[in-house]
Amino acid sequence: MGSSKPPRHVAVAIIFSPSTQRILMITSRKHPHLWILPKGGIESGESSGQAAVREAWEEAGTPPTLPPPSDDVRIMMLALEPAKKGKRGAVWHIQVVEVEERVVDAISDWPEKHERRREWVNPAEALARIQRWYTDEQARGEVDEDTTVAGASSSGGDKQAKKEAKGGAMEMALRTFAERRELSLRWARDVSSWSMSMVFYDMLRNVTSTERIVTKKEVFPSRLQVDSS
Repeated sequence: MGSSKPPRHVAVAIIFSPSTQRILMITSRKHPHLWILPKGGIESGESSGQAAVREAWEEAGTPPTLPPPSDDVRIMMLALEPAKKGKRGAVWHIQVVEVEERVVDAISDWPEKHERRREWVNPAEALARIQRWYTDEQARGEVDEDTTVAGASSSGGDKQAKKEAKGGAMEMALRTFAERRELSLRWARDVSSWSMSMVFYDMLRNVTSTERIVTKKEVFPSRLQVDSS
């Protein structure tokens, strides 16, 4: 479906500690029992890497002076279509922000310290926490923009689609990152019972430099792989 409004560009930060092989997650402000990756709108004049570093600082307390990753090395871009006419879509820029745990743990104050919790977890646990967005009833409707993953449909209405968009896009980002870094996800839960298990991701747009369309003729999957080459 189309939209007359330009999409909102959003930077998503996968904060990774190379020495411990763990990912830093934060809690959602609206649903403090659920965990997410730091993310936020890319401001005028910023690159997606600069926005990822800024959001990581504001939400998770990583050093604000970290060198921003280049747009050339971002994991992927995902286009999320508006869930209903007149709403804005979004383009998520998935960036990896590398920093050692000890450096982050030494920071005791940051802008959203009193609004969120943060915790280092292994990749499998990070994925399991994201997957909870699919089954938690309290999470209905929690998303920054009224968006749904491009090409997907949902039987649960707009609110369900918004929840699925956020969780599905973050899961895809984590799985792609783990695959590229050869990180184990062997203990990640099977989400075959998830409400989107019958949704086909036929036209999920992986917005790479070649604008390649990824067509996955498979039921969403706890094992979804994305070709971002």
